[in-house]
Amino acid sequence: MNTIKKEKENIAIMRYRVKKTDHEKALKVFREYLDYEHAHPEIYHYNKTRYYYRDAPDNPDEEIWMFIDWFDDYDDYVHSLKTSTINNPVAKDIQTRTVSLFVPNSLTEREHWIEAEELRVDF
Repeated sequence: MNTIKKEKENIAIMRYRVKKTDHEKALKVFREYLDYEHAHPEIYHYNKTRYYYRDAPDNPDEEIWMFIDWFDDYDDYVHSLKTSTINNPVAKDIQTRTVSLFVPNSLTEREHWIEAEELRVDF
């Protein structure tokens, strides 16, 4: 996506829940969404993303999903996400199908983290 690299990495984390019975549907629609985003770097301004999931400890019927996006500029990143569906019916459709898999009221606030580059360890 964006190729400009700054010294300190920025990440955003969001969490939400998906019913375990919707796990395969979630994999399919999330993949579709990510493929669309990757094909349109002019719309979505981030460098990479990773998705993770685990069993919800308080509900055996749910999974907690999390994604982490890496980007160069937080404001630009957020703006790209907020405006991605304006006059874009394809993006709107995929986003709607994605959000429909979330357990109601389980989406967390976006967390913005800035790397403490001095503490980086790469193997």
